[in-house]
Amino acid sequence: MVTLKKLFDKDTSRVGKIGLETIEKLRSLGANPEEITLPDDVPYPVFDIILRAEAGAFFDSLVRTHGERMLSEQDAPSRANSLRQARFIPAAEYLQANRYRKVLIEKFNSLISEFDFIVVPTNGKNHSLITNLTGHPAISIPTGWDDKGHPTSIILIGNLYNEGPLLEAAHVFQQATDFENKWPAYFSNPSRE
Repeated sequence: MVTLKKLFDKDTSRVGKIGLETIEKLRSLGANPEEITLPDDVPYPVFDIILRAEAGAFFDSLVRTHGERMLSEQDAPSRANSLRQARFIPAAEYLQANRYRKVLIEKFNSLISEFDFIVVPTNGKNHSLITNLTGHPAISIPTGWDDKGHPTSIILIGNLYNEGPLLEAAHVFQQATDFENKWPAYFSNPSRE
């Protein structure tokens, strides 16, 4: 197991504290955490081109039939506007961005290949963007409750084509805790209905 502990340390809220407690719980269950740093020598902002183009392609029929107009938010940074704008991304820009995607896949692969999985906070640096672009498997695990009674979680990221170790770690963690069986006060528990 490897962590992005610095990201947990930066968060001085209850959520950050829970993340550090979760790392310690994983340690007590047999994990041997080491710390890594995500690749920072790739141009992360360029990946927005890929995400917008691919979302636009996926929702192309929605945009072509003007179904995106039914989305509640229509302002400049909205998803609806992003889907419309995707039609104007030049192919050359998309292909250039994908060259950086290949570099990111190779760097991230070599970074985590010697570990079974990495542990990251749910809200953090670029790890969600990385997994969306590289195809590395990820699983979110409930870890407790913040000061407002909202559920907290961590994310485990595994190696390409090797979900087993992270699924096993998630299972072991959930067997040792009961967070997945608890519901926030503002939700009804469907198992009680």
